[in-house]
Amino acid sequence: MNKVVYKCCICSEGIGEDAQKAHPFDPCAVILVGNWSKEREEQKAQQFFCHLECFRKLVEPLSPLYIEESDSND
Repeated sequence: MNKVVYKCCICSEGIGEDAQKAHPFDPCAVILVGNWSKEREEQKAQQFFCHLECFRKLVEPLSPLYIEESDSND
């Protein structure tokens, strides 16, 4: 069985547990929805993959990114 390999759409590096930028939430998926304000039938969506830290660096200068990172058993 082949292992699925993801590539970050921001930094173009591979995403995996053994990657240098590995984060417990990696890989992350960012879903872009076109025609968001229109009826669902008119919307189009595409999914992109990225490192959590790459996405955070891209978004945080514009607006805070809050992702719960604590263990739910705490």
